[in-house]
Amino acid sequence: MKKLLTMMLSICLLLAVSSTMAGAEYDKGSHKEMPKNVTIGGPALGGMCPVCVYKGKATMGNHHFVTKYKGDVYFFKGIDQQKAFVNDPEKYLADIQTKYDALTSKGSAKKEEMKGSESHQKKGSY
Repeated sequence: MKKLLTMMLSICLLLAVSSTMAGAEYDKGSHKEMPKNVTIGGPALGGMCPVCVYKGKATMGNHHFVTKYKGDVYFFKGIDQQKAFVNDPEKYLADIQTKYDALTSKGSAKKEEMKGSESHQKKGSY
């Protein structure tokens, strides 16, 4: 009975220590998933990956790859994009709003263009 109690106590202690260590890694700024309630106001760039936007691609980020920088929360396509951003955030944020606006307005223009062609096709099929 003593052995069983000692073993159970050891396991509980081991679990408590390992969970404390995992929390310490998160506090150091590791690339672990951020709690979802951190983005109460929503992610910057509408959730698009800033590294992809910098490269001219309208790619949505993934909530598993998150970094907070100067009060804004950024989602990234993957770990490579997140690491690139963390190494030089100012590179990717320089003129980012203009690039984002250009990408999102292109998307809106394409949507409008498609709506127009759909209505044209429907009229022609009658």
